[in-house]
Amino acid sequence: MNTVLVTCVYSKAYAREDITQPGDNGIDEVRYQRFHFSLISISNTQVPIVIFTNKNYVEFLQTFCDDNLKHKNFKIIGLNLEDLPYYSQIDDLKRYNLELNPLGNRYCQIVLSKPYLIKYAIDNNLFNGDKYFWIDAGLSYVSLIPNRYRSGGERDWYSYNCFDQSFIQRIENYSQNKMFVIIFNPGEGNPYLHEEGIYKPRNEDYGNWYMIGGLWGGNKFDMLPFYELYIDHLATVINFWKNNKKSEQVRIFYEESIFSAIIYNNPENYFAQRFDTWYHENDWSQVHNIKPGDRNFYKIITGES
Repeated sequence: MNTVLVTCVYSKAYAREDITQPGDNGIDEVRYQRFHFSLISISNTQVPIVIFTNKNYVEFLQTFCDDNLKHKNFKIIGLNLEDLPYYSQIDDLKRYNLELNPLGNRYCQIVLSKPYLIKYAIDNNLFNGDKYFWIDAGLSYVSLIPNRYRSGGERDWYSYNCFDQSFIQRIENYSQNKMFVIIFNPGEGNPYLHEEGIYKPRNEDYGNWYMIGGLWGGNKFDMLPFYELYIDHLATVINFWKNNKKSEQVRIFYEESIFSAIIYNNPENYFAQRFDTWYHENDWSQVHNIKPGDRNFYKIITGES
């Protein structure tokens, strides 16, 4: 079985497309470190990785990956955010409330494009994959993974040994017959459903859960119907915003809200792993928020019960 990971590292999520290397025009150094150095740990899986970035950043990212990734089986695709579906429509919507949705914050366009990027990899048969999984480049991170999996020094916040072949085997097993998703209960419902009322869950059991956008995927033939549903939902959301625009209310939702609406209404089509808290026992600032019996996010990564 050929499994392929798909991710993106855009050099400037919060300003312009013309950034060519870290340090240019105020690039967020913390985010640079997280998304680049976390990617090194993810490459320990030894499976092919497709990495999308803006065209002006390809040369720098290619050098970084050549020098640092644990294998050379990766492909960097230069694709500017402006070329992604609905980029301009979302920018137009931001203008109704620039304080809430600043034009320079293009993070929403990045995350809303995840299904398009994974479809691009499938359509172009990159690495001849049977299964494609989206994985956020910053998933190997101190706030998500406890110290016992750390493979670097005390101040290394990105090097963890849980992204390995057994991790790949787990997500392959999770997606044997259905698309694999991860759902989380924040205890406050899904604002996309509950506040805007665009969609209502058919299955009320899912009413307070939402699908996270950082890790999902499966057989390529299961991914394409999901993409079509997603594009239909995204178009519905954009039309809803256009027809109900009030300057104080226009709020650009992220991909997770739309993902959630899809699985709420067709839960039988997805294999869902659930968790209750992002936090872990070594996160001293948040450990008090972990309740007895909570399942931590990292246990989905590591396979712990």
